[in-house]
Amino acid sequence: MERHVEYIFGYPVTTIERNACVKQILSWIDSNQRGKYFVCTNPHSIAEAESDPIFKKALKSADLIIPDGKGDLPNLYVQTCVKPGRKGDMLPILSAS
Repeated sequence: MERHVEYIFGYPVTTIERNACVKQILSWIDSNQRGKYFVCTNPHSIAEAESDPIFKKALKSADLIIPDGKGDLPNLYVQTCVKPGRKGDMLPILSAS
């Protein structure tokens, strides 16, 4: 995936459309690429990262930073992982604890 980003306070936030984000995330899951992660960030996250160096490093190290503010994370989850037996689905693990 070609990296289309806008730097917002030094954070490379993607400018690609939602379907392209979903396609990228699915390709990571389907190819068993370990260690890839994306974050959904908003102004509060960026403000918090400025006072928390560990969180800041986590944000800046993400493979994909998606702008959030209207609930994109649940939508991305539904589009990528809500399929029985899909690799990468953490909801059964999280709901069992």
